[in-house]
Amino acid sequence: MLFLTSSYLCWAQESVVNPTKVVFEEIIITSDDGLQAWENIDVFYEDEEGIIWSLIEDGLYRYNGYSAVNVTSFLSRFHNLDVGNQAGTRFLIDNDVIWYGERKGLYKINLEKRTSEKIFLEEPLHLPNWRNFILQLKSIADTLYVGTSNGIYIVDKKSNIVLKKYLTNGIDIHHRNSSHAVESFFVNAKNNIIWVALPDGFYKINIKNDHIEHYQIKDAPYIYPHNFHDIIRYDNVFLMPTHGLGMVEFNVETKQFSRFETKVHEKWSRADNVIRSAIPLNDSTLLVNVVNLGNALYNRHTKKYEWLETPEPMKDGVFLNLDRSGFVWASKRGRIFRSTQPVVKTTQHFKHSIDISSFVANNVLKSRPSIEGYSTIDLKEGERNVVLDFSISKPYVLDSIAYKYRLNSEKWIPIKTENVLSLFDLTAGKKNLTIQALDEDKNVLAVRELIFIVHQPFYQSIYFIGSCVLFLLIAIYLLGRYSMFKKTTKKLQELDKAKSKFFANISHEFRTPLTLISGPIQQQLKKEKLDPIERANFEMAQRNSHKLLSLVDQLLDLSKIETGNLKLKISQQDVISFIGSIADSFTYLATEKKINYLTYINKTQAITWFDKDIVEKVVVNLVSNAIKYTPNKGSMVCNATVKENELHFVVKNTGKGLTKEEEVKVFERFYQINENKEGIGIGLALVKELVSLHKGTISVESIPNEWTVFTVTLPIAKKSFSKKEFIDDSIAISRSEIGNSISEYKEEQAVEADKTNVDLPILLIVDDNDDIRSYVEHIFTKRYTIVKAKNGKEGIEQAIVYIPDIIISDIMMPVKDGVELCNALKSDERTSHIPIVLLTAKAGDENKLEGIKTGADDYITKPFHEGVLKERINKLIEVRKKLQSRYSQEVILRPKDVTITSVEEQFLSRMQKVLDENLVESSFSIELFSQALGMSRMQLHRKLKALTGLSASEFIRSQRLKLAAQLLKKSDINVSQVGYSVGFNDHAYFSKCFKEMYHCTPNEYSKKK
Repeated sequence: MLFLTSSYLCWAQESVVNPTKVVFEEIIITSDDGLQAWENIDVFYEDEEGIIWSLIEDGLYRYNGYSAVNVTSFLSRFHNLDVGNQAGTRFLIDNDVIWYGERKGLYKINLEKRTSEKIFLEEPLHLPNWRNFILQLKSIADTLYVGTSNGIYIVDKKSNIVLKKYLTNGIDIHHRNSSHAVESFFVNAKNNIIWVALPDGFYKINIKNDHIEHYQIKDAPYIYPHNFHDIIRYDNVFLMPTHGLGMVEFNVETKQFSRFETKVHEKWSRADNVIRSAIPLNDSTLLVNVVNLGNALYNRHTKKYEWLETPEPMKDGVFLNLDRSGFVWASKRGRIFRSTQPVVKTTQHFKHSIDISSFVANNVLKSRPSIEGYSTIDLKEGERNVVLDFSISKPYVLDSIAYKYRLNSEKWIPIKTENVLSLFDLTAGKKNLTIQALDEDKNVLAVRELIFIVHQPFYQSIYFIGSCVLFLLIAIYLLGRYSMFKKTTKKLQELDKAKSKFFANISHEFRTPLTLISGPIQQQLKKEKLDPIERANFEMAQRNSHKLLSLVDQLLDLSKIETGNLKLKISQQDVISFIGSIADSFTYLATEKKINYLTYINKTQAITWFDKDIVEKVVVNLVSNAIKYTPNKGSMVCNATVKENELHFVVKNTGKGLTKEEEVKVFERFYQINENKEGIGIGLALVKELVSLHKGTISVESIPNEWTVFTVTLPIAKKSFSKKEFIDDSIAISRSEIGNSISEYKEEQAVEADKTNVDLPILLIVDDNDDIRSYVEHIFTKRYTIVKAKNGKEGIEQAIVYIPDIIISDIMMPVKDGVELCNALKSDERTSHIPIVLLTAKAGDENKLEGIKTGADDYITKPFHEGVLKERINKLIEVRKKLQSRYSQEVILRPKDVTITSVEEQFLSRMQKVLDENLVESSFSIELFSQALGMSRMQLHRKLKALTGLSASEFIRSQRLKLAAQLLKKSDINVSQVGYSVGFNDHAYFSKCFKEMYHCTPNEYSKKK
């Protein structure tokens, strides 16, 4: 492969210095890319500053005499320039422009502008194709001459346009050494002539008229192709080192070729006549490298070769390159050689320069100043440690070099580390760095200046300080405004809190009288012989009490929405069936007004998720509102369907309708279309708020005196809701389970016989309202012994004294409320077993859950139905009776298997321990038992009676008998000994008690084992 040699004759040369002593030495060149030794150098060039540029297989390298840098890799990685993706083949340095050729084309790299452009010579016909394989580059004035594997191209360097092309082929080319491969050419720009060497001969091209002359070597000893590695001009003669023909000479005047083989007197060999490269040393002598034979001096006048001592690797054929100082370079298979002395003397005045190959800050490469040419390098705030790699160009031509530096005109400091300058802990600001190279006599050889800026921390900049001052002023202003806003907000919050409390209190105040109203009404309506007129009056009173309760609930819901206390409680249910059941319940009301009431409930297989309470309130409000405003004999339609994960619910009714103004205002609070109509105007406002809370929409359309249509759209897909908006089914409390519904209540058919007060269970009623206490007492007076308390504190005291069988308590009470009462009693061993029913005016699932979580066994909202309350009490008593049965059957109590609360578990564990230690003692009495458990005798009696159905003495006796039964089954001791061993002093009394419990004597029982 030919080297770039057009610059060899650009400076004057003198005679060869000791030509017979041209000796080469091997040198090592390293690079920061990890390259330890270069591969074969394809192209070699030295610029005016003494920097050597070389083309190796993995890119273009720049060598300053100390270290090498891969320029193309750096430009591609750090500046994102397109420099091709194939191995480089040729390059040309042209001021700030690098013309870079590769296997698939030509690139123009502008170092100053940091740009890269691909020059399109000719599009390949088919891929893969080597039509644009770049083999040679030469630059003259504004014209670039490009030799390729498919002819020669003339390119305008400014416009990058191909002006002309010669010796091209119209077919695909799949190898660089094609018959049209232009590897060597010589340009005579003055005469517009190009001399081109091709494998089939020599061509003379006239650029002006495009005339081409072809000259062939007629006496070649073998068939073409012949590779011409170079064209060297001497007056009217061209010398061409070739691949197989030795040195070929072409006379321009005679148009004749002459061949001068490397071995004239021996049998001709093509391999021995491969001259890889030639360097003109003077007017008559050339230094050549011949494959197998090594280096030689060729005299063009005598046509003789004078062979020189050559390192073995160079005998494989190398490209010789001459630098501006007269040194010869060569490389082969990763090994680099350089002549020990200059082979020519030049009259050129060489000026040294300091080359900075890398600028590293905090172990990060920031710049390659000698490539990028930045006048200023910016460093970030934390980049305070800087390392520079530098070298004077061509240090091998100098005997001794020393370096020193100074920063910002301070004193000069020697650089002790060779070719590396390290600066640590730099302060912020602009830094002017100057580096000097000196010879052994302290003469300055070269100077290099570099400016870099270490940016100060942002918090020290004037802009930041100014911003802080401005921010502080704004903050003071905003703080003042915020303080005022906070005070206003606090007042509003206090008002909201007061309003919420007002609504809660109003609810309580309404619900308590409603309980006292609805309770007696329910009792009267249960009478079979009630006068029809009186029954109608009672039913009317009951309807209005229910209506008043509904209005209270609506006001509470609006208050909760305002304060953000009303949350979604999403669960999975069949929304279509749910709406259908609600819509069907209005059939009776529609029939009374003779309304043509139609429902279209479209079944769906989709899984639906929704808030049951919200959907119920929306449907009930819209349907009841439509019935109210539909005239007699009018029409009304309800339609429910699920489409694309949305519920579409439509209510349509005939009637007066709405005007456009009314359509806008109909969802406003307290707005009424007809002031004379009943109601307070909060139903539709509540519906809109509930629909919005459910992430849905509601709209109304109306044609006056025809139809009015309300359309509700709600999302019902699980993905439409966040995780916190779902409820746990295990703790969900539905309205049908705890509310006022009496569907679960079944009236007792048989009337219980009167019992004496001694046998009746004790019921503790705790409420601050005298009428409520009296009403509940009236309900249960025949079946329970009633104990009453007017607040939570008194209730706790009464519970500890009487140990009741069940407690009914209000929540909102003075001194201590129902929640505190529940907590206190459930955490006390003496009372933890007692079922507690919370009876309150506080509506809402969150209040119900709060009551249940405190340990309450049930929660009923005022106003309540008498039957529901009775049924709940009966259920709780049944559960306690089942526990009594379970406890009474246990010989050894197992608290974890049978207890409900941790307090009861602890009590039973302590009781079992006391029994284990004292049961077999005949002196173990009820007094000792109660003392050991820390209870009074009565408290222990009531506790055991509630848990096991046995008194304290009966419980001790039953435990002894159960233990005796075990001993009779498992041991061989006699009956008398068994009785004494379990605490009985009298054998006859033991036998009597045993027979009462097991219906057989101890002897008979022991024989059954």
